[in-house]
Amino acid sequence: MAQPDLKSNCAERERLLAEYKRGAAEYSKAVKALRDALGSVVMEELGIIRKGVEKSRQECETARLRFEQHIQQHGC
Repeated sequence: MAQPDLKSNCAERERLLAEYKRGAAEYSKAVKALRDALGSVVMEELGIIRKGVEKSRQECETARLRFEQHIQQHGC
């Protein structure tokens, strides 16, 4: 008996992947904003932007870990 294709049938996997993709896109935008701000903003503003980049990075990392954990536990 053939195994069902869990990769294409798992709604939670797809939801987590979409969450990870959104996180990666947000992180990329934050890094670009930081790059664009270098040399054109005061240090206080740069610190605020850097905190935003770090927050985006952490959110992206959390989303990636949830996605990978689901795949490992669910086998999809």
